[in-house]
Amino acid sequence: MRRVASAFDRGSFTLPNGVVVGDGRKGDLKATLSAILLDPETIDPVDPQRFGKLKEPVLRFTQWARAFSAGTVTPEYTTELYDLSSPSDLGQHPFRASSVFNFYRPGYVPSGTESGAAGMTAPEFQITNASTIPGYINLITFFAHSRTQEADLEKYTDLASVIEVDFAPELTRSSFVPNYEKELALASDEQALVTHLDTLLTGGTLSPDARLTIQQYVGSISLNEVEDVDVALEQRVALAVTLVMSSPDYWVLN
Repeated sequence: MRRVASAFDRGSFTLPNGVVVGDGRKGDLKATLSAILLDPETIDPVDPQRFGKLKEPVLRFTQWARAFSAGTVTPEYTTELYDLSSPSDLGQHPFRASSVFNFYRPGYVPSGTESGAAGMTAPEFQITNASTIPGYINLITFFAHSRTQEADLEKYTDLASVIEVDFAPELTRSSFVPNYEKELALASDEQALVTHLDTLLTGGTLSPDARLTIQQYVGSISLNEVEDVDVALEQRVALAVTLVMSSPDYWVLN
């Protein structure tokens, strides 16, 4: 913290190769961000066991939408996103934090965990429990499998009439639809597909065991003797995305 604050005050930071970034004015963002990203503790932490951060569930979902260029992002046509604050969902919804300290206490220490025993603060774990974990997995499964395309248009038509909003119900089926073009090109080779998703979503941090397990599940969707190979390839991609984004290796930023 002190090293970053010093770079902020100076308005400059010296890169590992000796190049100085920042214009010397206090608060220079180039210098400050460089100090954060290139700090020795970031690159090579003194205590790896205390290093890392749990991704918030909403940020996991938005990463999915960005990674796969989800088209027609119209949450107003997607009831699954109306309120995610319930413990049975994510326990978190944008702009609906229960206090000025966000969705969790900044000093939260998870009890009954190794992190707690080490006295580590881990705020995001306050909304990570036996309800929100499957809630997130259910949500990412729904969107990864493009289930908005199966929306009941009659339900949305009725909803529009009840709340007196000018909905265009047909847009529900084009909302949050992922573009899996690159992934479909790799789907016949489960190892190549998982390697690609590992790079795209986890920065290559999937453990060997996780990679092997995911590959085995994806490979269990046979491409032989199926009525529609394209459908099987789509299922492989959706399953691979769901499993990678549900893995502990994805949830924790290292």
